[in-house]
Amino acid sequence: MLRFLVHPFVRLLILLLLLGAIIFVALDTTGVKARVSNLVFETYIKLKPRPPSDQVVFVDIDDLSLSKVGQWPWPRTVLAEMIENINEAGAKVIIFDGVLAEPDRTSPDSIASLLDETHPAREALENLPHHDGVLAQTIQKAQNFVAGFSHGSNPDSPLLKRNILVKQDV
Repeated sequence: MLRFLVHPFVRLLILLLLLGAIIFVALDTTGVKARVSNLVFETYIKLKPRPPSDQVVFVDIDDLSLSKVGQWPWPRTVLAEMIENINEAGAKVIIFDGVLAEPDRTSPDSIASLLDETHPAREALENLPHHDGVLAQTIQKAQNFVAGFSHGSNPDSPLLKRNILVKQDV
């Protein structure tokens, strides 16, 4: 085996392979460096976790939440209640990292539109507040809510119409 490594061509080939690997990782065209860095950081955090801080608290919509409340997207009234609870708990800022791309399908007027014109419950449903409006009012009342937008956000959204999330005068 050692005799094999003595041959100059084999040593040159090994050197070129090592040099190629270094260049490959240095150029980071495949994200290898980022993946290795993330793996090392995750391992470090698992081995030596920091004590919890009350500075930042994440409210995560996880599998347990989905099993209790139901599939996503949740009715806007559920989100409004969640925002109220977080705000009352003393949050300085509430950041929402999600997209509500379409109007709430569970809103009373959406359900009313599925009913026959003569159905007795239709008028009562149409007179109830729209869930997107309830969420917009909750956000306005909280005054500490931050959310992102995706390109092509619905300009007819009650959240936008109330200037809650976008300042039109800017």
